[in-house]
Amino acid sequence: MTLQIADSFQYRDKRYDITAADSAYLFNPAAYGFKPRSTTTASHRGYRCIYGILEGRICLKQLDISLFTEEGDDPWKLLKGDPLNGTEPAVDDKNSLFNNIYSDVNLLIDYTGSLTIAADFIQEHYEHMGFAPTWKFDDVHRLTFEKGILKVEENQSEKNRDLREKILRGEEVFPDIRTPKKLTKKSVKQNRKNL
Repeated sequence: MTLQIADSFQYRDKRYDITAADSAYLFNPAAYGFKPRSTTTASHRGYRCIYGILEGRICLKQLDISLFTEEGDDPWKLLKGDPLNGTEPAVDDKNSLFNNIYSDVNLLIDYTGSLTIAADFIQEHYEHMGFAPTWKFDDVHRLTFEKGILKVEENQSEKNRDLREKILRGEEVFPDIRTPKKLTKKSVKQNRKNL
């Protein structure tokens, strides 16, 4: 699987990837009548969400999604999506990733749970597969919401650095799941060269 385009979170004037969430969906396109289709191996879901904080609440700020007709002779004919929270999409048939861009949606999300957001990806840990795990980032925060309201903000960058060091030393840090036994700086660099 190709490295996937992650949902992101605008936090304190910086864009973060969402690397963990207590719920599979913060925003489910199907609940709004959208049927996204993938146009790239970098987004098997066919959409990307950008979230943020609006007046102390989590909201969907932007939705980038690929929509196509499902009828007729051309199943890949671009389809302009319906308005979302009163916002019309900008349609772009030249964009190979997403063809409907909903900006400034500001759709409040009634989410209860935590999100781990991460920025400043460490390039030496790049792997061309799936979603990048939290330990491969330098700037990490955990945000906890109750019914959409931001309740707790925790900077977990130092804790994440400690975890990364243990992983690179080959220590078993997740005993309940499979992890590489001997992941070292040398093996990471070798894997990067082999790409």
